[in-house]
Amino acid sequence: MLRSYLLFSSALAAVFINTSTTEAVADKLNISTTNLFSSNTHISTPQTEPAASFAQLDKSYKIAGVCFLGFGECGNSQSFSAGEDFSIDTVKQCKNEGFNITSCDFPTYPTGVCPYNSNYYQSCQSDNARTCKESGYVNSCGEGYVKDEGQICSYDSSYYKCKCNPCDGYTYTYAQATADGYVEDGSCNSCGTMKYRRTENPCTGYLT
Repeated sequence: MLRSYLLFSSALAAVFINTSTTEAVADKLNISTTNLFSSNTHISTPQTEPAASFAQLDKSYKIAGVCFLGFGECGNSQSFSAGEDFSIDTVKQCKNEGFNITSCDFPTYPTGVCPYNSNYYQSCQSDNARTCKESGYVNSCGEGYVKDEGQICSYDSSYYKCKCNPCDGYTYTYAQATADGYVEDGSCNSCGTMKYRRTENPCTGYLT
């Protein structure tokens, strides 16, 4: 009996709370509770009509619009047509951003290329290694060549020019170095030409 009474009390309280909450919401919305619980949930669809006057702008609906560049009219203030050229003036853009250099005096070189036009640079800077290389200097010599101490790059002394190895002391050809009574005593490459030294054949093991 007590359990049934408690269940009935709980149900009655729930109805009371829900009814009060519903009436409060309805009062805020200025509608009757009868319409609030109507089975017809869709009441009406707003019509997109302009405000009757500037004083009623808060009662009008705003309509959003999209305009794509190059595709016809975009209102009274802007108009675009298909095929219009929207590219930027790359030269002007580079200069506006500080890229004013197009060439540099030797031995400096342009650095910091403009992202809009590769013919414009930010500044000129020295590059001694590049200067030496472009002037024909190297930092190593190939086989048969040696460093020419008389031709050192003035911008970077680690670069120089090469000359044929003089092969001092190597004065014979191979035929001369191995002629009768002589044997080869070392060789030297001079710009691809082999030069030799020679010595008398000791004829080791042969008795006179």
